Amino acid sequence: MHHTPSKLVSPRFPVLRQSTAVLLCCVLTACGGSGGSSPSPAPAPETPVGPVAPPAVVPVAPPAASRLPHVLAGVPTLLQAPAGVAVDKAGNTFVIDSTRQLILKITPAGEASTFAGSHLSSGSEDGQGTDASFRFTPNSRMLIDMAGNLIVADTCNGLIRRITPQAMVSTVAGVRGAGCSVYPENRDGLAAGASFSAPESIVLDVNGDYLVGGGGLSGVRRVTPGGKVSTSRWVQPDLDGTGSGSSAHTLAVDKNGVVYFSSRGLIYQVMNGVAKRWAGTTERGMADGPRLSARFDLVTGMVFGASGDLYVSDYSSIRHVSPDGIVSTLAGVVGSLGTRDGSRNDARFNGTGALAIDPQGQMIVADAYVMRHVSTRGDVTTFSATPSTSGVVDGPGSVARFERTLNLAADSKGNVYIPDPYTNVIRRISPDGTVSWFAGVAGVRNSAVSGVFRADAFANQKSIAIDAGDVVHVADVDRIVRIDNGVMKTVVTLADEVKWANHIAVDSFRNIAVARLQDVWVLHPEGDAFIKVTGNDVGKLASGVPGWHDFRPAGVAFDGTGNLYIADLKSHTILKRDRFGVLSVFAGTFGLDGNADGAPGQARLDFNGPVQMTFSPKGEMYLAGLGKVRKITPDGTVSTPALAWGYPSLNSIVYSQNRLLGMTAFAILDTALPD
Repeated sequence: MHHTPSKLVSPRFPVLRQSTAVLLCCVLTACGGSGGSSPSPAPAPETPVGPVAPPAVVPVAPPAASRLPHVLAGVPTLLQAPAGVAVDKAGNTFVIDSTRQLILKITPAGEASTFAGSHLSSGSEDGQGTDASFRFTPNSRMLIDMAGNLIVADTCNGLIRRITPQAMVSTVAGVRGAGCSVYPENRDGLAAGASFSAPESIVLDVNGDYLVGGGGLSGVRRVTPGGKVSTSRWVQPDLDGTGSGSSAHTLAVDKNGVVYFSSRGLIYQVMNGVAKRWAGTTERGMADGPRLSARFDLVTGMVFGASGDLYVSDYSSIRHVSPDGIVSTLAGVVGSLGTRDGSRNDARFNGTGALAIDPQGQMIVADAYVMRHVSTRGDVTTFSATPSTSGVVDGPGSVARFERTLNLAADSKGNVYIPDPYTNVIRRISPDGTVSWFAGVAGVRNSAVSGVFRADAFANQKSIAIDAGDVVHVADVDRIVRIDNGVMKTVVTLADEVKWANHIAVDSFRNIAVARLQDVWVLHPEGDAFIKVTGNDVGKLASGVPGWHDFRPAGVAFDGTGNLYIADLKSHTILKRDRFGVLSVFAGTFGLDGNADGAPGQARLDFNGPVQMTFSPKGEMYLAGLGKVRKITPDGTVSTPALAWGYPSLNSIVYSQNRLLGMTAFAILDTALPD
């Protein structure tokens, strides 16, 4: 590859239009990365896409919610990204929604409401209920203290917050304004004199103090109700006795005040400043039996019951450790995902997280995007307030179902295309909302490990873009595939240095922008790189900005004249590289996060995950993936438009035929573009 910076390539191909991804409504966020690699296969010959559709699923009667205005296909869900969970003495369940930056309250009767936080607006403001703001992540946790207050680990803000039963929010300890980009060091002290580096797990000690884990610390921070912060570190011998350290991402405290924490498939007990393996082995999986020989898959939550039993979220199952040290599987099956209710082995979980125990002794489990009850016998039911609306079902819009996807595109006819990572195909949604198979082979995943490679199948489609000729481009691990008039072929085999394209865009000359973890490449249509934007380039814009230290491109887009735009998670800006190679800040304020509208240098963009950009014919950018949809004029002025669909949380958005299209957790919405 050669990569001499230059102007964009001359028009050797018909003028094409890049169409960026789409997502929408009151739903998800997060960020999804990918791991692993596979050898680059040789470019495949042209292969007609075979008519291999996903397995048939019997449609179910659509809930009333699916007929809401602006829902094109699928059904939106209430709870988008559950994180921490707590239950009060009256049986009310409180759950953090880290996408919408809210704490929801669900009564025993199944009524759900917002308890605290500002919908889709991050911040660190104290105040009453919805006047307060937070910066949660999926790892943020909370507890209920002895006085009945919610105590919250506000992860990105680096704060410990208190919320009274009347929903008054205040700060117990920590320094405001840390944000998700720059974490302070852990420092002991009183109230604002202390600081936290990304606090996550938080549990109640037997004396009423709060124990806080996370932030890379081999130990815990002790916080008194009055806000005094101190640190207790431990020594952690590893399994061969040589000694190592581990951060307490998941904490539990037994009735005697003994601290336990987990590290992947291992559970440790801390005694006299030493952390020793208490349960699990280095070989992950699911094996019941005595705790030191039992195996866990991925421990994501732990809580002790009143009788000394330990309950464990093990990603796709709930495990039980009896007081005499015997591990058993209470509900679910390791490695088998789903949202099916039922008893023990019949039930399925889709990614369990935080655990709590209600006044009746049954567990409350945060499970991907729903809340589940689990009885002590292993019977699993889903909260009526958070019904599952996910699935993989083709058909008319109200019948269709989707799993979580973070990247969409639309063609000139108004069809929407979705890479579906669950069945490993591309699905198409027509303008009337009908969902059907488009490309890929259902259930077949190319893999260097298994030796499977089919030219008409995918390995892990990461991003999709469509040009003005309605040719579909798919980034698939180490190759870029084009699908043109039903013919699918590899057009670019990516070298190691540009593998794992997290997001792609296509300009009017079929040049392909590839956003990776820490740089952006622009490739000729045949694959040679001729532009590269790195942290060194972005660093030249960071003069005088304290704390800036990285470049994290989250999305790329081209406008109609060939300018390249990059959403940078670290600087909280949209960067613009014009056709002459000049890089500048297009929108936002370098190094400062937030949600403020305004001109460049005044507006604030609070990126927390994947970001999608699309352009109207007037050159206006619409931006999704950071809360409310934002509009940015060609001069970089940011506003929050009052669109007809309201203020849904979108990870992706796209323009087509005078419409904006987007996707929530688990529905595609559309609305007419305002004049």
